[in-house]
Formats: sequence, structure tokens, C-alpha cells
Amino acid sequence: MKKYIWIFALIIACSEPNTTPIEGTQIPVGAIIQDYSSIPGLQRVTLKTGENTEAEGDFLNGLHHGTWTVYDAEGKVSSITTYHKGRKQGVEFIFDNQGYVQLSLIHI
Repeated sequence: MKKYIWIFALIIACSEPNTTPIEGTQIPVGAIIQDYSSIPGLQRVTLKTGENTEAEGDFLNGLHHGTWTVYDAEGKVSSITTYHKGRKQGVEFIFDNQGYVQLSLIHI
């Protein structure tokens, strides 16, 4: 069973948006960026392909920070990952095509 979980995790990791980041940040080129006025350096970033949202989340000073959500081609949530200062930390959920949790991980 563990073998299948690792293969599934690898497939999901490879299916995440693959875009080049803006120099000095983790923010992908072409991302829609909205600044939060109340917290300097905190930005809401959305990645879109045409009208479809691929992924969205927050960045603090150019690094992933908070919750990052990735969507499949149909617009369903495929994963939710939490970050702290650019590193995965906390929980990560990977969902199947019916919306059930397929895999949950805890990053320390």
C-alpha cells in the first residue's frame, strides 16, 4: 500500500503548476498578484490558464506563506498545502477526483 501512496504523491507533485518564478521570489511569472494593504509584504497570488484557476495562495516577502490551493482542470481542489516562510509546514491534503482525501501529510 505504501508503494502506491508514494507513486500517487509523485504524480500529484509532478502535476502542480510548473512555472518559472520571478527572480528572487517563489512567485511564478504571469501570476495575478494582489497586495494586502494591512500587512506589508503579504500578497495574494492566483495562477490562471485562460479562465481556469490553476492555483492560489499567499506569499510573504516573495515566499509561500499560509495556505496554497491547487485545482485540477475541472476546477476541483486537488491539493491544499500549508507553508511557513517558503517551506511546507503543517498539513497537506491531496484529494481524489471525487473530493475525498486521498493522502494527508504533516510537514515538520
